[in-house]
Order: sequence, then C-alpha cells, then structure tokens
Amino acid sequence: MNNLDRFFELSQRGSNLKTEIRAGVTTFLMMAYILLVNPQILSEAGMPIEDVIAATGIAAAIACIVMGILANFPFALAPGMGLNAFFTYGVVLGLGVSWQSALAAVFVAGLVFLGLSFTGLRTRMINGIPHTLKLAITTGIGLFLAIIGFRNMGLSVDHPATLLTRGSVADPIVFIAIFGIILIATLMALRIKGSILIGIVTITVLYWVLGLATPPAEYVALPSLPKETLMALDFGEIASASFWLVVIAILFVDIFDTDGTLIGVGRQG
Repeated sequence: MNNLDRFFELSQRGSNLKTEIRAGVTTFLMMAYILLVNPQILSEAGMPIEDVIAATGIAAAIACIVMGILANFPFALAPGMGLNAFFTYGVVLGLGVSWQSALAAVFVAGLVFLGLSFTGLRTRMINGIPHTLKLAITTGIGLFLAIIGFRNMGLSVDHPATLLTRGSVADPIVFIAIFGIILIATLMALRIKGSILIGIVTITVLYWVLGLATPPAEYVALPSLPKETLMALDFGEIASASFWLVVIAILFVDIFDTDGTLIGVGRQG
C-alpha cells in the first residue's frame, strides 16, 4: 500500500487508495457505454462486431494503464466516438473507401499525430487556439455525436430538401429513446454515479419487455481476440492522392476531436 501511495503520490495530492478505487469504478461505469456504442458504429462500416468489441476493450485498457503508470494523470482513455463516427459515416459510407483502406489511413494519420505530439507542435497548436474557439470545438464534437445518436434512434431522418427532418415521435422506438435521453440527463443532473450506464440498461430492458428488440442468446461469454480485423490494413492505395486526402481529413478530425475532449475534460477537472 505504501509503495502505491508513493508511486502515484496519493497522499501528496490529498487522496488515498480507497478514494482512487471508488473513483476508478465510477469512471468505468461512466465510460462502459463505449463497449456498446463503438462496435455498433464501426459495424456499419462492415467491420465484424465481435472484433470491434474486443479491440475496444483492449485499446481502452492499455491506454488507461499507460496513462496511469507513465503520466500519473487521472484521465481515462478509450476509442473516441467522434473519430470513429467520422471513420464510418464520413470515410467508409460517405466516400466509399473500404474499411481496410480506411484503417491504413488511420494508421498513417496516427503516426503523423504522434510526430506532432512528440515535437511539441500539438501543444503549440492548442495554445494558439483562441478560448472561444476551444469552447466551440468541444461543443461541436458533442453536437456531431448527438446528430449520429438521433439518426440511430430514428429521431432524425433523411429529407430530400432539408437533408434532415424529424422522425415520428409516435414510433415506440423513438419515444423510448427520447425517454432514455431525459432519464440520463436527469440522473447526471442529480450527480448519480453510472448515470449513462443506468440509462442504457433501463431502455434496453424496456425494448426487450415491449418486444421491440430481441434479447441476446447469451448474457455472459468469454471474448475472443480480433481475427478478421487483425493486421487487415490495406496500403494498396497509399500512392494515390485520394488516400492522402483521407489521411489529412482523419488527422484534422483527430486533432480537433482529441483537443476538444481534452479541453472539455480539463475544464470539468
């Protein structure tokens, strides 16, 4: 216990092991929804959902452990919804790029992103962004994710003239989803821990009870390691201009997505 206290500087920061364990469990409950949402988004790009579930959990676990051990900073890390949504709807479905080629573009953009971080250029970029624009970036990411959620729940649908219009609120699926949003917002306002997860579980059970969704055949199963997506990057188009346009687009979204999230979390902290 004393070694953990010294390594993580708990006493110096006015904390203790009990508080950190409670905070870790609370943080997990708040971010566990990503294990459900991220595979759903990427599966629409054609990626096997079982592979994405495993990759999501592994990536989040490794990132959180590295953040805690190397940085000793209380930020939990997991695959970003903004970039993954852009990957699916903007690149694969929007531009018609295969998910294998899109993964290669993400890999290249990640290398560039690392270079910007290690050289300090990313820090200079963040410091150079005006305060109002930082707030706008954070808000924009939230709105981008919200419109994707509205689309999946049927609250917003395609329209030939206005591009988007309101779906049928009388639809039970849409109505329950709206109830879920209100429930989560209320629980968060009351500062109830695990509010997002509670909302997801509640509306899921409602869908099952009302026959609007089919319960899973198994509730508990051992995860399998990614197979079809492991090392499935396709660099066949790396010499084309379209490939590098995708890399630039992903890098742009990645920079502003992560910086906006960092600014938002930092402000809350």
